Order: sequence, then structure tokens, then C-alpha cells
Amino acid sequence: MQKNKIDKLKEDILKSGVLLEIEVSQLLQNDGWLTVNQFPYFDERQEKIRAADVTATKRIAKKGIGLIIECKKATDHSWIFYTASKLDAWPALILKEGRIRTSTGKEVPCSSFPKSHLFDMNIRAGMIAYVPFQKKDDFFEARNQVLNGLFYANPDLKMDQLGFPIYPVIVFDGEMYDCFLDKGELLMKPTDYLHFITSSPISREEFLIDVVRKTYVQNFLKVINQEMKEGPPGRLLF
Repeated sequence: MQKNKIDKLKEDILKSGVLLEIEVSQLLQNDGWLTVNQFPYFDERQEKIRAADVTATKRIAKKGIGLIIECKKATDHSWIFYTASKLDAWPALILKEGRIRTSTGKEVPCSSFPKSHLFDMNIRAGMIAYVPFQKKDDFFEARNQVLNGLFYANPDLKMDQLGFPIYPVIVFDGEMYDCFLDKGELLMKPTDYLHFITSSPISREEFLIDVVRKTYVQNFLKVINQEMKEGPPGRLLF
């Protein structure tokens, strides 16, 4: 009787997103990150207590990076992103070697921008997200939750007090596809990792969110570790 009850409880956990949170936390801990699960914060806009799925910090010497992570388990459906190169999607355009034009039209040297994985032009930027065959847009929900956590988490986690950036990350346990138009034809291909460009409803500033498949989390952490070694880490917003 007890065994049947435990089996039912395990079955319910496996259907939920809790297991994904545990798996992501363990991957981070094994890589030397300090993690907190279901970190509570006060959402000032809606005056509610919410929780960030996973928060993580890591320091190497005097450098450090923080992550606020939203986990979404949806193995029965996919996320599709219309993407473009950052040169087309980003508010900052590289004009020529060593120069960048910002969204205000000002030209500045690339050296004035910190080294950050968000400036990797080989990673495509998602501009539109679509969840097919579903009534609920769980990507939209994840995006809002991770941005809320970024702004309203405990002040001890804020970038200006720690002195290093905190990146918003969405980990998805499901299939992701990159779609784009080529001479009027819609092309699609599987992807494990992209940056999603969005504007915060709170600050109106533009962000890139790391969107990572569960199977790619370890590779993503290698990217972040390399950033800390090369440092200083980049700014969070542009």
C-alpha cells in the first residue's frame, strides 16, 4: 500500500517542473555555483510574493556572475523562435572593425563594451516566440517571470551592489526551433541555445535573455565560465 502511494507521488513529481529545477540546480552545484531554489521576492507591481525557480552566483577571484533562472518543463510541445543575426536584430550595430553604433546613433569603440557572451555575434537573436498547438504561451510566462525576478529579487542580488552582472536565463525541457525567412521561404531547424531580445515592462530597457535547452545547460555554463576568465563580465542591459 505504501509503495503504491510513493509511486503515485513520484509520478506526480515527474509530471511537474520540480524535477527540472532540481536537475538544473545540481548541474550548477557540480560546476561550483552557489544556488538557491524558489528564491522568494516581492513583486512591487502586482504586490504579490513570487519565487524565482533558481538563483545562482559564482566568483572567480574578484570577478563574478549571477543567474536568475526560470525552468519550464514541456516535453510534449515545442518552442519556435523567429530569429535574425544580432547585426539585424540588435540596437547596437557594428559599423566596422573596432566601432559600434549604439541605439542612440552614437559611435563608440568596441573596447568600451565589456566582454560578455551576449556580444557573441555567432549566437542568433530571437525576435518573435511562438508556441504551436497550445492555448497557453508558456514562453511568454517564463519571460515575464524571469524579468520580474531580475528586478524585484532581494537587493543583495542586484548588480549594482554585487559589482557584477546578473543574467536572466530560461531553461526549457523540450524541443526548440529556429525559424527564418530565406527568399520568402520559411525555413526551420532545431536549436539548443539562442538569445531572445525583449523590452522590460518595468524599465523599458532592452534585454537579451539566454534561452537554453536542458540538454545544453552544461555547454552554456562553459560559455559563462569562459566569460569570467576573460572578464570583466558584461553589463546586463544595453
